[in-house]
Amino acid sequence: MARAIEMARNRIQLGDWVTIREHPLNARSNKRTISGQVIYKNDSYFTIQAKHYREAFSFIHVALGQVEID
Repeated sequence: MARAIEMARNRIQLGDWVTIREHPLNARSNKRTISGQVIYKNDSYFTIQAKHYREAFSFIHVALGQVEID
């Protein structure tokens, strides 16, 4: 698990344009796709600046497969 989190951290750099796909645990929740630029990154999470808003994602969710990065 720690290796997967470390790989996710190394893959994302400040200034990168990324597309995020969320796969919620609740089956009734809508899947979302967000595209934007990485504006903040630390050891726990990263923040995406989309067209009209910002959203933060945790590297743990990336490692668990709840969030997919392209």
